[in-house]
Amino acid sequence: MKPRLLAGTLAAVAAMAPGTTGAQGLATSTLSRSAASTEDGSMFTVPVGGGIGIPASATESTAGSGLIGLQYEKADRYFVSALFSLGTSQVLSGSPSDFGAALLNPSTQGLGFSAAAGRSTMRGGVLLGLAARGGVNATKWRAKADGTATTTVNGGVAFLTLSGQIGTTTLPWRAGDSNTFKFTLDAGYTMRALVDDLAQKSSLPFRSDRGVLGVPDTAFRGFELSFLVNLNDVQPFVRLDRFMAARDVSGFSGIQVTIGVNALAPLFKSR
Repeated sequence: MKPRLLAGTLAAVAAMAPGTTGAQGLATSTLSRSAASTEDGSMFTVPVGGGIGIPASATESTAGSGLIGLQYEKADRYFVSALFSLGTSQVLSGSPSDFGAALLNPSTQGLGFSAAAGRSTMRGGVLLGLAARGGVNATKWRAKADGTATTTVNGGVAFLTLSGQIGTTTLPWRAGDSNTFKFTLDAGYTMRALVDDLAQKSSLPFRSDRGVLGVPDTAFRGFELSFLVNLNDVQPFVRLDRFMAARDVSGFSGIQVTIGVNALAPLFKSR
């Protein structure tokens, strides 16, 4: 198990829950939003922002991304989101843990698209919800797969998470205070799948090489547990992923911990 500090789109993409500000399809670490609200309290936003991932291992390169998208939401009730992301690196290379980290958190690399939707309701004084989020990215994977010759393969990672949440509604610190907070626990099924040339039979020797993933698998299934705290427009979170594979994948298999912070800064609002 290796903790990883990640503030950025993928941290957002994996940590999203209904009723949170922004949208784990898809809040970001630094985000401005153009917004227009309707009479029933629902809001349409245009999120524009970016993020950076700071890995725990010195062998892993720092990955960042910028994004733009659309979101329609009503606080503590429902949301629908879609985002396009652009990572600072379009070619993925490095140690096996770099490839494993890219499989765990795909949206910090290459060009990506992610979408999410959720619905929540009050039951017995707590907020209960269901959410679905998923997406795909496109990159190039480059490594010395045979130990000598450098090989580049077009590929990417698709992801999907189906989860349930339990938490509080958005509450003021005290009566009449504009400062708010919210707690959410998110748990569910998650998967990753290699796509493009990387998933083809011809790429089996490449992805099975110990210098890349070290396994022949193209699809990985597991479980995800996240705890999120909303403090006004700041959302720190911790996420635990548990994936299974034919053999251990460095930076991906077993229990992986991701810690991150999402922060939203509204550009303007129209009410």
